[in-house]
Amino acid sequence: MKARILLDGSIVVSDVDVAIRVKERRGLKEWYGSFSVGSPSALNQDDEYQIELADRRSGRIHITRKSLSSGSGMTNVQFTGTGPLLKEPVDE
Repeated sequence: MKARILLDGSIVVSDVDVAIRVKERRGLKEWYGSFSVGSPSALNQDDEYQIELADRRSGRIHITRKSLSSGSGMTNVQFTGTGPLLKEPVDE
């Protein structure tokens, strides 16, 4: 699914393919995922980001891991949701 990643309201990564997983553990929902970028320097593991998905869901994320993919030159970024993953209402 396409998404964009923001920091303090500014787009850091746009039009990126994101894999999101939502599961329930002990009655609580948790969500996490990953995406790949060519230039990971804009993403700091100490910052909290906003993710906005193409299906109008959004939430806060924390980068948990960045790893260079051998051969492709892309960096795989893994993250965990730090709150609810909410769907934005549709304006009528």
